[in-house]
Amino acid sequence: MQISDFLGFGFILATLPVIFFVFLSYRMYLKNVDISMRQAEQAEQYAHILETQSDAA
Repeated sequence: MQISDFLGFGFILATLPVIFFVFLSYRMYLKNVDISMRQAEQAEQYAHILETQSDAA
């Protein structure tokens, strides 16, 4: 017994766009997390530069 026999081929076709949307949403989320981490690292570097410059003055 296959899942297409139990649920029907139309149901399987209808769920494919939902699965694709979830996949794309997850990829976008991971990309946003990566961008946020890079921005935080960059801000930390700038803060360190400003701190060393203010200590030198």
